[in-house]
Amino acid sequence: MKKHLPRVPQKSPSPARLPSAIGGNHPDAIAVDRFAIAMKAKLAKKRAEGRGGWEDKEACSALFLSQMLREHVEKGDPIDVANFAMMLHQRGERILAAPSSSGTVPSSRNALSGGESE
Repeated sequence: MKKHLPRVPQKSPSPARLPSAIGGNHPDAIAVDRFAIAMKAKLAKKRAEGRGGWEDKEACSALFLSQMLREHVEKGDPIDVANFAMMLHQRGERILAAPSSSGTVPSSRNALSGGESE
């Protein structure tokens, strides 16, 4: 019988409060750690290129980050997709529905975060 993973709370708990079953040498934990390293490397590369501002909700909307996440799904880089998902998560936001074909997305690409690839 398969063990069920612990239920993930809506708000992320501090690492000290995580169940011990999540950490350690489990393949899931190792994969997440490796993935986080790749995410951080990509963010650092983009910061060095002058990208930033995802944490400023006035300059960079949830709708804009959601659109960028979708665009990067199509580009095929899971690291970019994860970084956009992380940005929304850390701001306490959800991935928003795509605007209608006549809608425009607020906030310019210049206000974009470090996760975008060219």
